[in-house]
Amino acid sequence: MSSTWINSRQIYSYHFIAKPKWRPCCLCIVTVLFSLAFSTASATSSSDSTVNEYFTAKVNMTYFSQKEEKFVSESKQMGHYVKYGKLGPETAKVIHVMTKKNKSDGCTDLVNAPVNEKWIALIERGDCKFSEKLKIAQKFNACAVVFYNNETTKNTKTLYPNIQRSIEIIQLSTEPSEKDNVVTIFISQTDGKNIVSKIEAFPGHDVKLAITVGPRTHDSTNKHSIESTNNISRTSVLFVSISFIVLMIISLAWLVFYYIQRFRYAHAKERLTRRLASAAKKAIAKIPQRTVKIGDKELESEFDQCAVCIEGYKASDVIRILPCKHIFHKSCVDPWLLDQRSCPMCKLDILREYGMQVHVSIADNTCVE
Repeated sequence: MSSTWINSRQIYSYHFIAKPKWRPCCLCIVTVLFSLAFSTASATSSSDSTVNEYFTAKVNMTYFSQKEEKFVSESKQMGHYVKYGKLGPETAKVIHVMTKKNKSDGCTDLVNAPVNEKWIALIERGDCKFSEKLKIAQKFNACAVVFYNNETTKNTKTLYPNIQRSIEIIQLSTEPSEKDNVVTIFISQTDGKNIVSKIEAFPGHDVKLAITVGPRTHDSTNKHSIESTNNISRTSVLFVSISFIVLMIISLAWLVFYYIQRFRYAHAKERLTRRLASAAKKAIAKIPQRTVKIGDKELESEFDQCAVCIEGYKASDVIRILPCKHIFHKSCVDPWLLDQRSCPMCKLDILREYGMQVHVSIADNTCVE
């Protein structure tokens, strides 16, 4: 066991406070764990925002049936509401729009828009932006707009065909003001052609559409994205939970280590204090003492007073003469030397003066910077 010898002055130049070297490393680990947890949660939130959600549209179509020779109604959930359109019901006759170029794309001024009458515009997708089509329909006072796809649906189970290619309708180039908002839905090519056929079958009979709001749903083509997002969410929760547990374990370990070290250093300091006090008693016992008698120089008026009690010496007083030749009352200087182990005036170390050293084991960690 390695050891060292230090005197009483050196002993009190050390601090008995533990300074674990691994504390900065612990803080770094905690910071990294929280950063990763926050990044994962942010990524999850970002992924959630990319999943397309929309309200479906339920359409009730009333038309004249040649077979039954009367007006009949068909109700079907078809398409969905666009993001910036008005979300609500609308009922009116439907007009398959025709432009001056004899097209049904609604990209230029219309030639068959009713005047002073409530109507719904049925517009084919293609040739220009949806925002332009919507503006033209609003220009001719359409109360609602129904866009139908110009491509055949490959997946008949998909409520909204090719939504990824038609996503521009959800993010119109300019968001309409509240007063300009109209009900705007998007339907498949099959549903659109079906409505067109009913309009063209009997030009003298109006076809009416009653549009109502259906349930909120996800884009079925984004099913994989939704499942991936759910997986990320579960992974994020698991990671944050594990990070919290690891953090608690680290914190608990640090607290245990801290209090163990604190107890060890307090115990070591107490043991060292006892050793110093024992050594001081032995040193004090070696310091000469005598009783002041009449005629001694200590009774002269010019002689220095006791520096501890600031009083002069009297006959029969017991005094101690330190190695540095300074004189004090025994009753005054003994408690001082027991606690300070040095001369009150010149700070002479009595332990060093009498060759008394305190043995300190390095293995006990009694001296820690």
